[in-house]
Amino acid sequence: MGVEGPIFRRQKIDFKSQDEITDFAVADQKAFIISRSRHLSRIDIHADNDSKGIDIVRSDGKVLDFWPDQKGEAAIFSVLQNGMPCSLLWTSSSNRVKQIKELKNMSITAASWISSSRLIAGNSNGEMFSFSIDSSDWSFKGGSMGTTVKVHFESDEKTPITGISSFTFETQPGNKSFSSSARRVVLATTSSNLIHFIGTDAVESLDQVFSGYTAGVNVINFPANGTFESKLVVTPI
Repeated sequence: MGVEGPIFRRQKIDFKSQDEITDFAVADQKAFIISRSRHLSRIDIHADNDSKGIDIVRSDGKVLDFWPDQKGEAAIFSVLQNGMPCSLLWTSSSNRVKQIKELKNMSITAASWISSSRLIAGNSNGEMFSFSIDSSDWSFKGGSMGTTVKVHFESDEKTPITGISSFTFETQPGNKSFSSSARRVVLATTSSNLIHFIGTDAVESLDQVFSGYTAGVNVINFPANGTFESKLVVTPI
């Protein structure tokens, strides 16, 4: 059966940036626009007048990349400030960003939200790690953010993780390959490899997803005559 009518619909947004747009993302009907490599504008696509703007870094800083959560209410930023890499958290309930001290001097190169307070990320040293953020402290009223960081995988290449994507699926009844529990898939890329993991899903811990893999077995090499610097985008079907 064919699909009738257009798949996509074009909608005009009443927004005109006064500066060069350097990055862009969409999450849950909210557009995230980075201009001058440092200023964030978040626009509700269905309510043009509902927009928020904030400088993520000072004039001498630069936003390298960012990852909004599924609901468009928070985002992690990988930035350069004073010539040093750092990671920042922004939420819609705050008018400023907060440095994630546990990730200080670490350059995040890829990330994927798996819940409203937990992410899988990769860095420039080829490490894949998860970290959680205590949502009760998102108001930034002093104290620690409650961030916990755990490294799950280190690539043999020691080259940057260039993309990460994660999704879950339910196993079919009678499938002898997997238990009846929901499974989580994590895919990651470097400039020359695709790395995959699969295991029982548990938001509070990813140990069962990353455990049990022999080094190299879960790595698919890209053609040796090419490298790939683009972000990884995976959509389950």
